[in-house]
Amino acid sequence: MGRPRNPKRDEARKKYLESGGQISTKDLAAAAGVPENRIRKWKSQDKWNDELKSKPKKRGGQPGNQNAAGKTPAKNGNKNAVTHGAFAQVGIEDIPEDQAEAIKSMEPGETMLRMNEELQGLLVRKVYLTGLLNQYTAPDKQGEYYTDKIVHMIVPMSVEDKAQAEGMGVDIGQATDPEGGKESMKTAMKTVIKSSPFDRAMKVEAELNRLNGRIIKLLDSMRAQEMEARRIEGMGDLVSGKYGILAPRLTCPVVEPEAIDLALIPCSTGSRTGLRLGYGGGYYDRYLPRTRCPAVLLCRTHVMREDIPMEDHDVFMDYLITEKGITACKA
Repeated sequence: MGRPRNPKRDEARKKYLESGGQISTKDLAAAAGVPENRIRKWKSQDKWNDELKSKPKKRGGQPGNQNAAGKTPAKNGNKNAVTHGAFAQVGIEDIPEDQAEAIKSMEPGETMLRMNEELQGLLVRKVYLTGLLNQYTAPDKQGEYYTDKIVHMIVPMSVEDKAQAEGMGVDIGQATDPEGGKESMKTAMKTVIKSSPFDRAMKVEAELNRLNGRIIKLLDSMRAQEMEARRIEGMGDLVSGKYGILAPRLTCPVVEPEAIDLALIPCSTGSRTGLRLGYGGGYYDRYLPRTRCPAVLLCRTHVMREDIPMEDHDVFMDYLITEKGITACKA
């Protein structure tokens, strides 16, 4: 298992965000008592800059500006302009609570964090659109029509219009001039555009089909970041794979992680405490927690070192095998 998360990591992130990104990694390293390259690594892995960009910015005019006094801006998630809903901005609060909790409970690996966050967003949208489609295809909704748009055509009021209204004592109302002028306006024609449940269902279904395509493509990308074990009967089952490393053929049967009795793990370097350094892909760190067997590190003594950098998601080895023998690792 990996070490507990270093609390200084979150403290450094908080200071960086509070400074608006102005504080240097050198100053953060000095405050946390860690090397500067460790701060840069935390900053990259935890996406500090992305979080900084997503922070709400303070809005408003120059000091003393009263143009917006007494006016309340539209809140995030405002649905006033939504018609059929296929293109609405959807949040986790817009789908059923049980499905929202299921999506939020997904736990990504460190290197797959961004893809997992994107997948969660796509799944939220899929649940929302599926709910809309069920609503528009329900039998009891087929006789209804939905208002998509209301269009007012306004024209200036003539002197005769005003005089006639005043003479009759009738308040005919006054429309707002869209150009911001002071001229009195009136509605000459009002058009209401409506759609049937079938029309809306077709638009939502088209968007849902596009969304499913994005989900499938993303799942394929995530699968490429995962490792799997396969059973081989001999050297003939191996072919040259990535980096020229021999790997089982795709026709070899897959072995579930729980069924493995012993895992022999390669490395570029390792330590007697069970730390290992590979090529930085994180494949073993994501795969080994799914197994129930001892993890044995294979390493030659002349490439071993004890100052291997450790991150929260790194997995410790249980045993170390060198040309000199077998050692139980003690973290």
